[in-house]
Amino acid sequence: MKNPKEILPHLFENPYPLLRQRCLHKLISLLPPRLQESIRYSYIRGSTLYFVLDHPGFVMEVNYNKTLIKELLTLLQKRDETCKEIEVKGIKAYSKFLPPPKKSTKPKDTYLEKAHGEFIESQNFQELFFKIKEAIKKNADT
Repeated sequence: MKNPKEILPHLFENPYPLLRQRCLHKLISLLPPRLQESIRYSYIRGSTLYFVLDHPGFVMEVNYNKTLIKELLTLLQKRDETCKEIEVKGIKAYSKFLPPPKKSTKPKDTYLEKAHGEFIESQNFQELFFKIKEAIKKNADT
C-alpha cells in the first residue's frame, strides 16, 4: 500500500482524477433528487460514464433519462472550465443491491440475569445477603 508521501505529490502533479470526480459530483447534483439519492457512486472508464445505483428499479430510470444526463453534461462542460476535458460517449448503469440487515429474533425487552447470587459472607449482613441471594436465584431460574 502506498503511503501519503507517494500519493500527495502524484495528486499535485496529475489532478485530473480529482477534477473528474468533482465534475461527476456536480453532474449528480444537477439530476432530480430521487435519482441523486439512489446513486451510490459514479466513475468513467474509457469513454463510458457508469452509475452504480442502490436498486435495480433505478437502473431503468437512468436508462430512460440518458438524453437528459448527456444534455446536463454538455451544459456543465460549457459552463465549468474544469469539466471540459471529460469525454463521455455512452452512459451505463447497474445496481449493487444490498438486502436490509436481518432483525434479531430475540425480544428487546427481556434480558438474561448475569448474577448468580454468590456473595461474600459477612456476619453483620448475613440475613440481608441471604434474602438478596434467594431473590436473584429466583430471577435466574425464570
